[in-house]
Amino acid sequence: MPADFEISPLITPIPQQQAEPTPSPVPTPQEPPLQQRAPDTPPMRRRSGQLLKWLMLAAAGLFVLTIGSLWWGGNSFSDKGVSITLEAPDRATSGDEITYIISYRNNTKVSLTDMSFRLFYPEGTIVMKDGSATTPESEGFTVEKLDPGQSGTREVKAFLVGDKGAMQTARMKTIFRAGTLRSNFEKEATATTTITALPVTLTLVAPPTVVAGQPVEYLLDIRNDSGADLSDLKVVFTYPDGFVVQSMNPNPSTGNTTWNLDALADAQGKRIRVSGALAGAQGETKIVTAVVQRNLNGQYVDYVRTEAFTMISSPLLSVSLAPAGGRDYVAFPGDTLRYTVTYANNSRFTLLGLLLGVKLEGDMYDTARLQVSEGFFDDATKTIVFDAAGVPDFSALTPGKTGRLTFSVPLKAGLSSGQLDGAKSFFVKATARLATSQVPTGVDGNEVFALDSVTTKIGSQPTLTQALVYDGGAGSGPLPPVAGQDTTVMVRWQLANPGNDVRDARVVASLPTGVTFAGSPTATNGTPPVYDRTRNTVTWSIGTLPFGTGNGTPRYEGTFKLSFRPSENQRGQSVPLINGATLTGTDVFTGQLVESTLRNLTSNDIEGHPNDGRVQ
Repeated sequence: MPADFEISPLITPIPQQQAEPTPSPVPTPQEPPLQQRAPDTPPMRRRSGQLLKWLMLAAAGLFVLTIGSLWWGGNSFSDKGVSITLEAPDRATSGDEITYIISYRNNTKVSLTDMSFRLFYPEGTIVMKDGSATTPESEGFTVEKLDPGQSGTREVKAFLVGDKGAMQTARMKTIFRAGTLRSNFEKEATATTTITALPVTLTLVAPPTVVAGQPVEYLLDIRNDSGADLSDLKVVFTYPDGFVVQSMNPNPSTGNTTWNLDALADAQGKRIRVSGALAGAQGETKIVTAVVQRNLNGQYVDYVRTEAFTMISSPLLSVSLAPAGGRDYVAFPGDTLRYTVTYANNSRFTLLGLLLGVKLEGDMYDTARLQVSEGFFDDATKTIVFDAAGVPDFSALTPGKTGRLTFSVPLKAGLSSGQLDGAKSFFVKATARLATSQVPTGVDGNEVFALDSVTTKIGSQPTLTQALVYDGGAGSGPLPPVAGQDTTVMVRWQLANPGNDVRDARVVASLPTGVTFAGSPTATNGTPPVYDRTRNTVTWSIGTLPFGTGNGTPRYEGTFKLSFRPSENQRGQSVPLINGATLTGTDVFTGQLVESTLRNLTSNDIEGHPNDGRVQ
């Protein structure tokens, strides 16, 4: 009996089998004594340990399979597997044609769709389009689908322009969708090219300082360092405000700014000399620019550029002119410009018999409504004249004496078709000249005078119109709308732009709850309107909206369709269909943000059906 108690623990079932215990075997007459079965116990332990080991391995395998199924069977995605590269030469000579290589590859396990690529060029880059030279800010292309393992390349050629040592960086932006994921993914790549040489060396010399009204001389040296003969070049000067040309050598080919260089042999040089008078406010920096242009397919484009600076020092007499919003004020058609003219005698002399003239230049001035009290307006010369009769100071302006005069002139409300053919339509310029021919003893010259001018840019006011259209096959379903039934209408957006070019122009609107984007997008220009299901918005990307659009040329137009099904609780009410369409962009000339927002539209606003919008 004691032996029974010693071996009973060895036949107790292992913990993993407690749920279904195995009954003890029934002894038979032939079974040896219990003491003789003790040596068989170790194999039982080994079998129990092996069973436990296999159970643990099975559990670990099941865990791995579960995690694997969740990982590979789900929608997991990493954009690290999407390769987007942009390649460009490390070095280039200004004006060289270079090639940008765009490469893309899908190293993921899902398909990529709606891939939108946009290459942003360095400033001043020239691109040939249909035989014409253009200077676009960017251009793009799309790839509808890129399956796992697929790849592609695209080459873009452009002429790179810049100063020696300039690092010109291009940027590639890519937006795409992956598999069934709703969100968009975005990747960027850049490539930088250093301008290491200039085919034509320009040296522009200007006096570092000058008293306002004194003569100045600009000297430009041009040298061909390209290693080859050049032909069909142009040199174009851009003078600072307040500069009046008096003499030039050699004489220009066009106006007083442009010289044609029919041939420039290798290592040959040319010199251009321009003399004149420069006016401005004390401390103001005046910039003169010279550009060499070359002929590309009949169009002259920038090749090499340089500039020089001159600071206005203290004069005997000073005058300054500015609109109420400041010298950098950007006006819009219909605004009224309120100018202030400030004058001062900075000398130790009393200046006698002064005359002030303010010349107005620009088609947008509405001089018929000009208002001035101390002076009078000469319509023939477009000049406001102030003399001693209206301004007593001008009879004898004592040392240190200052004064102020004001006048206002409205801008026209809009541009006429005749104004759209020139750049004068986009800015106005006022130039003030204060002078006396009674020169004090000891002062050189036959006149003491001061000049100042200010140019005011006129910003764009593009207009966005919006309509809901049902007639003519544009819509379908019941109208007036009926609860529980679908009605479809077309949204029509139209753009007109009487002002400056607007870049990155686009129209965005959101859809109210219960309204469905029904497709059929069209656009006369730009990309047809696109629906973003995540944001429930519709976007029409136009690109550049040129000046004059809609004024003698067709308006830009984008359309798409909406569908709505009114509910029972909307009976007797109109249905909201589109919210806050907004036009945005940037005025190319002024750099100002352009933004215009329209009111929300409902089923009561359907064109030709003003009283048919209430749900029946």
